[in-house]
Amino acid sequence: MMKMTIFMKIRHHSIFNDLETDMDWERLRENPNEIPYYIPTSKSEYISILEKQSVNQKTILELKQIINQNNINNILSLGCGRASLEYYLNKIIKVKIDISDLTESIKNIKSFNIFNNAYLLTSVRSLT
Repeated sequence: MMKMTIFMKIRHHSIFNDLETDMDWERLRENPNEIPYYIPTSKSEYISILEKQSVNQKTILELKQIINQNNINNILSLGCGRASLEYYLNKIIKVKIDISDLTESIKNIKSFNIFNNAYLLTSVRSLT
């Protein structure tokens, strides 16, 4: 069976509550005032936050169609942040998802045992 890799980039824009001048992702992930970015240390709080968050059903359905049409059974998400989209894909579509991010908070998400695996990206730079 031939494996195929499909690359997708989903853009997003945000407004930060407590960010001053420098982009400090660690601080954003640890700050409960930064609701879209905060990653708690307990699994129950993490799931509670995600379950209260609205999910874009259109995006989920489009991704489900792409996944099904291409027989995709594994996804690697680079720079997943809080992994909200990945959480709903995992819940609704039941595909194996590996997540990754630049901040230590990815270790919290890994400890929740929701995703197939989680990786801390320790060195990321453009090759162009």
